[in-house]
Amino acid sequence: MVDRPTISFVQTQAAMAAMIEKASQTPEIPVSMAIVDSAGNLLAFATMDNLRLFTPRHAVRKAYTAAITGLNSSVHAEWIKGRGLAVGDFGGDPMLTPSGGGVVV
Repeated sequence: MVDRPTISFVQTQAAMAAMIEKASQTPEIPVSMAIVDSAGNLLAFATMDNLRLFTPRHAVRKAYTAAITGLNSSVHAEWIKGRGLAVGDFGGDPMLTPSGGGVVV
């Protein structure tokens, strides 16, 4: 059996509170925030007002990409770009994204 790292409810809530605090420092730049487990399952989500339509969905995709690849999503994007690949070259997983913003914790 593979032993995967887990994040507790308390840790998830503390991480989300820290993200909200940081995002609140620049309210003129609204963001969405997502926390997923090591399998990419959504654990927590928050969104600020006045976002573009795609932003909330993309936040989840960035977090998912970081969790599934084990790389910050910006590092993953550079990795696939450097090899002349596209996200679709990885089994067609529509949740993977070639964009920065997802961070491995």
